[in-house]
Amino acid sequence: MDPFFCRSLEIDKNAALQQNNGIYEATMTLSPESISDLRWWVTNLPAACKNITTDNPAIEMTTDASNLGWGWYAMDKEPKALGLLFKNKSTLMNLNY
Repeated sequence: MDPFFCRSLEIDKNAALQQNNGIYEATMTLSPESISDLRWWVTNLPAACKNITTDNPAIEMTTDASNLGWGWYAMDKEPKALGLLFKNKSTLMNLNY
């Protein structure tokens, strides 16, 4: 079986799309390999859990923005904060500019 246990599903999907003129809503039949891959996922996925981190974060930071300006607040050993107002031209731009 391939390392990601999904290649046969991709092959079956592509074959079904070709047979059904690219219609995703059409039904398809899974190959024995795909059924085996799905069984592998059902068996192994419940145990595939790992926390991103188990330690407390060193710094917690919060950010925010509005049409008037932006700012951030960080809690380290001592709280830190910064906020700036936008200049005239900047207020007309999208926040993600």
